[in-house]
Amino acid sequence: MQEQGDAALAPGGVWQQACENFNGEQLAYVAALATGAKLAFGDRPKEITYRRLYALPSPQQIDEAFAHEIMMVEREVVMCKVAADLAAAEGGAVALVVGSAHLPGIQSLWQSGTWRQLLAADDLAASPLMAAPELGPSDMAAPGSGAKRGMLDAVMSLSVTQEVLQDLDSHLPPVPEDQDEERQLAFEFFSAQRTQLAALPREMLDRVCGCVRGCESGESMWDVLAPVRAVRPVNGGNGWDEEVVVALRGLDMYLSVGGGEEGEDANNAAALEA
Repeated sequence: MQEQGDAALAPGGVWQQACENFNGEQLAYVAALATGAKLAFGDRPKEITYRRLYALPSPQQIDEAFAHEIMMVEREVVMCKVAADLAAAEGGAVALVVGSAHLPGIQSLWQSGTWRQLLAADDLAASPLMAAPELGPSDMAAPGSGAKRGMLDAVMSLSVTQEVLQDLDSHLPPVPEDQDEERQLAFEFFSAQRTQLAALPREMLDRVCGCVRGCESGESMWDVLAPVRAVRPVNGGNGWDEEVVVALRGLDMYLSVGGGEEGEDANNAAALEA
């Protein structure tokens, strides 16, 4: 690429061929090697992120999607710091290669300068964002740990791949057998589409769903999903309830068959009233 100069970037050139044969991260290496640019890992070590994801937020905060703060914002602050240090050391521009989901956050943090306040240290290693809480078997054996882990897995599954979830599992202590059922029920509860529906504000839910057909009382979806909302930690629940999970299974089954009969709609409402 260095020998070809601008021709390497032309249609059909070396760079186009590289783009057709390598993914985004691999292209960063190719570009750096071809141009002689310095390569540096700009993210926080994943073990720190995983430990902070489990240890720091409470069940209520996980329910409020606090995991986004640790999984995205904190890492974006670290990326801004690495970029700033590299630019100062190299005396020139720095190219960041990041996932597209990080771009809006990095841009906002960089332009506003708030990443410096969030970093809370001049040296990256001294930042509280780089502190990894110690986690051992006793932490996972504490009451409610299974449910908390199931909630975290479910919230994470909304925005990451299965490979990331498996990686998370490999970096955290295992959940004891006596809490595994809670973990599975909490995961199923927070993974259910109806649980996500129940998180909507009432006005939005009414616009999306309206009334449940087949209910003589004209019961709204807001009323039908009341038991679901009660299970959520933000509303004082413990994050899982076997009866509600069973009801959600029934509701999902009735809706998935796509019959549209009034009798099925009535069953949907009755299942969640239990």
